[in-house]
Amino acid sequence: MVAVWLEGVPDGDPAYSDIRFKASWLKTPVKASEWNGRRVALIQATTSVSPNTYSVRALKIPKGADGKDLTAVEIPGTKVLIRIADRKFEQQVFSVSKELEAVRSADNLNTDAEKVAKAKANGSTVPVWEKAFTIPIPGEEAQSFGKQRIINGVLNYTHSGVDVSGSEGTPIHVPAAGIVVFSGPLIASGNTVILDHGLGMYSSLVHMSKTAATVGTRVKQGDVVGYVGATGFATGPHLHWTLTIRGNIVDPEYLMNHDPLAAIR
Repeated sequence: MVAVWLEGVPDGDPAYSDIRFKASWLKTPVKASEWNGRRVALIQATTSVSPNTYSVRALKIPKGADGKDLTAVEIPGTKVLIRIADRKFEQQVFSVSKELEAVRSADNLNTDAEKVAKAKANGSTVPVWEKAFTIPIPGEEAQSFGKQRIINGVLNYTHSGVDVSGSEGTPIHVPAAGIVVFSGPLIASGNTVILDHGLGMYSSLVHMSKTAATVGTRVKQGDVVGYVGATGFATGPHLHWTLTIRGNIVDPEYLMNHDPLAAIR
């Protein structure tokens, strides 16, 4: 994941009212937000992107007399190259009961996904987080991002986040400032809190024994929003933390070492 921004955009020029960043590995350009006198966006690379050198360009989308979008025009001098390195993901093999396996049924996952999509429907278009992220359970490590999970002999899914160890009832802290957009039970995820960090980035903190957050509340890094549990599809108490950008999973460990906006804060 990288942050990209454009400086020197003419104020009030309608030709620059809609700016997007086109990454060559993504099908759809990412719409930029106005923030601190710049146009800024987060761009993610998923686990399926092949290692290679890619480009990112800034585009402006002019409007016709009828207000409709015209053909995108590249803004000269904005091309940058980004190297995506190779990364290997391990396999994780384990067995669960048929009852627990059924918790991740297609119907249950679809029901959860509808609730999550509704919660994320109107996210902040500007950054809410203020600095590098911290691990939600101090002193523990993030593990298992991207592992291919073979459950009961079947390649079931790619692990969508990181697991953080913790005994039942251990407080779970906010990894970075955000706005609570969901707090409550899901079927596969169990008791869950979802935080909007801005620019399309969300943290989901799941499998809690109970939540301690109210939807609409702005929370600070370090605030307690719930407690470790084993609700939903979980084989024992722990915290599962998923970080997404526009619905695509990214590794939270990167953000625990880097604030992608540090250079322009």
